[in-house]
Amino acid sequence: LSPVCLGSLRRAASINAEYMGGTVKFIGPVSSESPDQYLGVELDPGFKGTCDGYWEGKRYFSCASGQGIFIKPHKAVLIGENTTEQKEKHRESQDNENVDAR
Repeated sequence: LSPVCLGSLRRAASINAEYMGGTVKFIGPVSSESPDQYLGVELDPGFKGTCDGYWEGKRYFSCASGQGIFIKPHKAVLIGENTTEQKEKHRESQDNENVDAR
């Protein structure tokens, strides 16, 4: 298996086992009570998530409302890496989101 890294394009299996495309935005535990690792995935347009990167009172990553999910790493499959152009486009959309939120 390929190592998980931020910016990896992944197919992520949701709770209902449907595969959705997205980009890894967070890697780590989401609870101080458990060391279990999770991936925070910003889903591609057209897929519906459950959050915006905020979980149980803490922000782990940012994305549009309903466009993010947290999953266990074994439920994700690497399908590639974002190109520099895709990363720049994503960065620009995040910057625009931050300006709109002000």
